[in-house]
Amino acid sequence: MDPNQGQQSPPIPPAPVGMPGPVAPPAPSGQTFGTPAGPAGAPPSGPAQGFATPSPALAAPVPTNSSGTSPTATGCFRVDLRLNSIQFDYDSACPSQITQEQLELMGQIRKTEAALKAIFFPQGLPPDLHLRKPSGPRNGSHAHAGKVVHVASMAKMHAVAAQDHQDELDDDSDRAEAKTPKQKREQRTKAQFRAYFNALYILAQLGLDGPKAQPFLARSALANLKDQILTQEAGRIKNGYMVQLGEGGLYLGSIPFVLVLFYEILKWNVSITIIPWLEFPVTKTIIVFLFAWVGAMIGTFLSFALRNTTLTFDQLVSPEDDQMNPRMRLIYVGLLTFVFSNALVWKLITVTLGSVSTVDLVKGPSLGLLIGVLCGISERAIGEKLQKTADTLGK
Repeated sequence: MDPNQGQQSPPIPPAPVGMPGPVAPPAPSGQTFGTPAGPAGAPPSGPAQGFATPSPALAAPVPTNSSGTSPTATGCFRVDLRLNSIQFDYDSACPSQITQEQLELMGQIRKTEAALKAIFFPQGLPPDLHLRKPSGPRNGSHAHAGKVVHVASMAKMHAVAAQDHQDELDDDSDRAEAKTPKQKREQRTKAQFRAYFNALYILAQLGLDGPKAQPFLARSALANLKDQILTQEAGRIKNGYMVQLGEGGLYLGSIPFVLVLFYEILKWNVSITIIPWLEFPVTKTIIVFLFAWVGAMIGTFLSFALRNTTLTFDQLVSPEDDQMNPRMRLIYVGLLTFVFSNALVWKLITVTLGSVSTVDLVKGPSLGLLIGVLCGISERAIGEKLQKTADTLGK
């Protein structure tokens, strides 16, 4: 009798991601891996799947999720909350498959978490803020440890997260009665952040935690959460940024404005014979630059409002795509206007607005104010114009 008869073939361990599959051990006599029993001499049926003689489990069709995305690794994620951040731990013993859709969702959740922290706490999380996992399920809407999560709507998810926040307000700083408007604002900011963060944690569990994760539903919930954050916070972010632009413009433009105002007062109230330098060409040129600088501060303020009638979610973190803060943007536009005004004074560039030409710029210094406003509003076009002029001179 064949000693191998009746013995089950040893299991073949799955191949690591990105590595070639293992070669099956020699089959015992009378048994073939991955081939159904058939007549003697009949050719084996079924694809080889990259193995010399694959096992039945590996020869089976590759499982896919509801969206048809093929798995990329065996196992699953376990979602946890540590160090005030959402953590994704890999569980290789989990009887599931990690899909490309889940990996993409994990990246989106990490990006949203970073954006959420930057929106509410640009200087970093306060040391007295301690985030906790949302409490247990309510109304059967949520279950931990990878169980199926059913969220009827984003409003319900937000309500769950908000209630979790109320249950967890046991920090001394949060229980203490706010006495000043600043403390009240800080408490409201923490409450809003916790509510959004808890909602993000819940949908992370929905889409990534355990073998029954539902990334498709979590992706839809994430889009709804981002829309809700955008609706609630866009006005605050935009108005706050414009306030910073206005304050920076007043700070950087106040001294040039005072000098220009002093010049105009002297010009209209003092005779040229007493102060002849008021009509010197160099004086008028300096006044043109001062006027242009003041106009650039005004134009930069108007430019943001004109270009950003509505914000996107990414703009909640950085309203400008070049990542400049308000004061640096004002300085950049001011210097750009200064260079452009120099080009106009030296007639390297000529601009005609109706019946007015920049050829007469020095004769009418107040025209510099209008030039500065237009430079601030169309800073990108002015930058491209100067770049082309510089390229021409370089040739």
